[in-house]
Amino acid sequence: MIGMATKEDIRKRHFIEGQSIRKISRETGHSRQYIRKVIAEEVPTVPRYKLTVEKEKPVVGPYLEIITEWLVEDTERPSKQRHTALRIYERLCEEYGYTGAYSTIRRYVRLIKTRLGDERKEVFIPLEFELGSHAQVDWGEAEIILKGNRQKVYLFVMKLSGSRDPFMMAFPTTRQEAFFEGHRRAFEYFGGIPRTIVYDNLKTAVAQVLQGKNRKEQEVFIAFKAHYLFETDFCNVGRGNEKGQIEHEIGYLRRKIFVPVPEVNSIDELNQNIVSQLSKLRQTRIVPHTKKTIQEVFEQEKELLLPLPKYPFDCCVLVPAKVSKESTVRFDNNRYSVPGRYARCQVHIKGYVNEVRIFYEDQLIAVHPRSYERGQDLLDLTHYLDVLERKPYAVNHAKALKQADLPDIYYEYLNKLRQKNEKANLEFIKILKLRAEQGAEVVDELIRMAMDCSIYHYDGIRALFDGFSTAEYLFPRVVWEKANLPEFCVRRPDLSCYDQLLKGGSAK
Repeated sequence: MIGMATKEDIRKRHFIEGQSIRKISRETGHSRQYIRKVIAEEVPTVPRYKLTVEKEKPVVGPYLEIITEWLVEDTERPSKQRHTALRIYERLCEEYGYTGAYSTIRRYVRLIKTRLGDERKEVFIPLEFELGSHAQVDWGEAEIILKGNRQKVYLFVMKLSGSRDPFMMAFPTTRQEAFFEGHRRAFEYFGGIPRTIVYDNLKTAVAQVLQGKNRKEQEVFIAFKAHYLFETDFCNVGRGNEKGQIEHEIGYLRRKIFVPVPEVNSIDELNQNIVSQLSKLRQTRIVPHTKKTIQEVFEQEKELLLPLPKYPFDCCVLVPAKVSKESTVRFDNNRYSVPGRYARCQVHIKGYVNEVRIFYEDQLIAVHPRSYERGQDLLDLTHYLDVLERKPYAVNHAKALKQADLPDIYYEYLNKLRQKNEKANLEFIKILKLRAEQGAEVVDELIRMAMDCSIYHYDGIRALFDGFSTAEYLFPRVVWEKANLPEFCVRRPDLSCYDQLLKGGSAK
């Protein structure tokens, strides 16, 4: 058992002689973990090292050794997985039945961490940035309720270091196209571009970390920089605190804007709300060490930003693809349709954050909402109508038709059509082509009119459309009810006049 004299020797070596924990361990043969524990202990016989709290409260006394042990063990763990005072309080309550106050635990944790912190406490240097010179960028995360369902979103944040003005935008992904789009939207929000932007070693920007501050950047990121003409600075590996402004800003904005959890119908709606909140915060937040609002300082900084280029950067990923025999292209493990005439052709795809655009040579041939799921078929019915016209029996099982989400009245009309017309499928496809050409709203109304008038063929629908398109108003749909018809008499004709005609006379 190690005696008090040994503990005293360790403490004198550290506190009086200024020896490091590593040197004490080497000279005494004791482990560094044990030495840290001794340094953090309460030792009554050495008054200068007593805790500043004069009297221990009985309720916390039995737990001090446990608290110390946990904090000593933390020194060997990653910084983001160490105990906070709150976590220690929670564990003491759950695992040891602690009944005291959280404030007491917090006070003792602070004291013990101070003792342990001689070797790992970092002192930060106050910094001041010239207006327009710097910005910091990073990602955060938050939860939202999107159309009634909980969903994680990723928060792109850029903060001007001079005025402290932040920009935030939510995305469904952190991929390169979102990374670029966040920059573009931030530059447009600020009305200019900071001269230098500070980053972590993000894979969307950095291809390889070299010695010191040197980085091999992604080729497309270099092209992005060349377009907007800003410089880059990267934090040392594992030292995200070198851009502490943005780290703090993400937490602040998340609490301000995402508490309580926002309920929205789209991410676009969410981003509109974010910009609205940021505009309000500009008016009220004070820039540190000044008496001016962010808005007041930003007005000065805006004039010192680099100007926006004439055209924005095309924030997308570009990939070549070959159209399959089913008239689809594969992108990001999903299949997107193109018009049937491009089957087996070579095309190229532009993947934006929210859209997928497909080009044949320089011609845009298809646009789809982008899906971030896997194994999905995103099919546009209009791309298959020409093929279906040649193969009408495929209507019964066509996946594109099932995905089209047509109004129920179309399926009611198709059922009636099949009862009255041998070429029902072909007639139905012609109607769908009319819908694609003339618009859903018009043809949806024509279908309702045709149902009211018992018209079950394409030519009838077309005749209604021709009349509809030349009328100054929509044809009224009248529902005839016998009870509402006025009573009237039909005069029977005199057939005797026909006998006169047969005899060569004239009818009067």
